[in-house]
Amino acid sequence: EGIYAYVYSGTGIISNNTVTNNGRIGVSVESAGGSFFTIKGNLIRSNLAGGIMVNKPNAIITNNIIIQNSFAPGGYYWQVAGGIYVTDGGYNVYQTITNNIIAYNTAPYGGALYLSSTWWSGSTLTVSDNSIIANTATTDSIVDIYSYTDSLDTFKNNLLTQNRDNSTVSNSLKVSGLPIINYNNFFNNFHSYEIHNINPAGPSHVDAKYNWWGTSNETEIQAKIYDWFDDSSKGIVDYAPYSTSIR
Repeated sequence: EGIYAYVYSGTGIISNNTVTNNGRIGVSVESAGGSFFTIKGNLIRSNLAGGIMVNKPNAIITNNIIIQNSFAPGGYYWQVAGGIYVTDGGYNVYQTITNNIIAYNTAPYGGALYLSSTWWSGSTLTVSDNSIIANTATTDSIVDIYSYTDSLDTFKNNLLTQNRDNSTVSNSLKVSGLPIINYNNFFNNFHSYEIHNINPAGPSHVDAKYNWWGTSNETEIQAKIYDWFDDSSKGIVDYAPYSTSIR
């Protein structure tokens, strides 16, 4: 790695570094307990197993430039995101990804972000005010969100444009669970869909209101969302009310 840190408890700060051209991941932080990491103000570029990985600790990832990273064999076998990979891995874990530029990264899954609040109660993940531009995924989507029953996850105020997913059914954002997806700008992406809901059909809907979809035509907006109306085994995405102009 470029930078690796493990803290059992306490705090760690990784700030104002240039991390480039490593054969594995750029910045990797892990914890087995109640630690808190801040990763801020770094340039993380051209690393070969992704830009940033956060495995278990509380964390704030903010004001970084994360560009031109990729996933390649020889990195962590579970590290799949080109830009940022985050998993909570514990009870009541607080994680925030905000005000980053995440651009021109490439990975099999989650070209920009792979976010997993997988099996723990009360964890909170907030992804807000990021510019997610011109990332590429090979087989899945630009942003993967796996938000499970008791997680409180929010994806808001982000810009997603010029991203490309090369799979047959391609997506800007793939959703499992019920994160809140509000006030984002989705436009000029090279995908079949902006949001792909992989939840099974049921009474709970994904909240994707107040977003700008690159159009104010409701038929065109509907065509940008893959949900129950495309496959009756999947859940519904609530997209209305929606923004009629870029935010």
